[in-house]
Amino acid sequence: MDRGTPATPSDRAVHIAWEFSVISTILLATATLLFIARLWARCFPVFRMLADDYVCAVGYVLVVINTSLFFKSVEWIFPSWKGDRAKLTIADMEKSAFWGIIAQPFWAWSMAMVKISIGLMLLRLESDRPWRRFLWAMIAFQVVLSAYNMLTQLFGCIPLSEMWDISDNVPGKCWPYHVESASQVTVQAFVILTDWIYALLPINFLRKVQRPLRERAVIGLLMSLGVFAGVASIIKIKQILAMKRSRDVYSDIIVIEMWCSIEMLTGFIVSCVPCLRGPFQRVLEHYGIVTLRQTTTYAYGQYPGTEYATHVTSGKKCTLNPPLRMKRIGSSGGESVEHIITGSEAAVKNGEIWCTTEVLMEEEERHKPPQAAQSRTPGLSWSGRSTPRHTSR
Repeated sequence: MDRGTPATPSDRAVHIAWEFSVISTILLATATLLFIARLWARCFPVFRMLADDYVCAVGYVLVVINTSLFFKSVEWIFPSWKGDRAKLTIADMEKSAFWGIIAQPFWAWSMAMVKISIGLMLLRLESDRPWRRFLWAMIAFQVVLSAYNMLTQLFGCIPLSEMWDISDNVPGKCWPYHVESASQVTVQAFVILTDWIYALLPINFLRKVQRPLRERAVIGLLMSLGVFAGVASIIKIKQILAMKRSRDVYSDIIVIEMWCSIEMLTGFIVSCVPCLRGPFQRVLEHYGIVTLRQTTTYAYGQYPGTEYATHVTSGKKCTLNPPLRMKRIGSSGGESVEHIITGSEAAVKNGEIWCTTEVLMEEEERHKPPQAAQSRTPGLSWSGRSTPRHTSR
């Protein structure tokens, strides 16, 4: 076939390409804003980037590359393109197919990085050994699945250029259609399964967090958007199976690219939601969805109007710098994910969870004999300075 043969996109292809560009642009902008907010929350006021944050950063780079390559495959839809859409040829279609095929390995690994990031985050918060083993198994499975998906894309045809050779000018050999289709459907089936598993995994964690029910419900709803990512994979399977009988294959390819992009960007947005609990809570409080409960509390052993703290050691060495921080495992009193993980920088880097416990202590005045009041002497604060004590009169 002559590569100069006209190949004008159908009206359906143009319409789908417009939808693809608008939806992906909106989702990419949202994902970028949430990723910046996540980095800000992790770096200020204390730098506490952990493994899941670095994996998420790698995932964001892959997401941007994949989306850019997808956009390049339909560049004729953007106003910046200087060509004439009505004069597109087979050569132009091959170039579009080239960018779309090259984007697939980036899509596979971006999806893996998103899910691995969620898995690592849940590993930090889950102390039960069976759940931790399951999460590690899911992370390993993501690596294997993505590697298989990438290899099938790279070695589905030999040479690789045979994949986008619409004009049949390149001698080569590809997998039979039914084998390639079965492989893609199998991969998408596992993608659906993992999407739904990761969407349901936070339920176990939210069940343990002691936060208002409405707040947990909203956060759980946002994280359950992973179910929608699974729906995107179902639509892709339908399009893959329909391509064999389709008369407008180019439109079907754009549909698959669009749903790949939607699934990837939605998953990335979901991975950033739990790390923004603090700012998200303030938004909910601003709109009255969650009621702000103001209480007056003091650090452990600290009395109103004083600068010193007292505590009982029970024979153990204690830190004397207030506020007292106790490292606790399996604490049920944690306020939230982001507030729990606010320990020292060294502890945070080691993946430990630090919980700051505040105890309200009240001092009652009692009537005592004058001799008792006179016999009292100034006590020493924990800093070694003489601090006068209040006596009852």
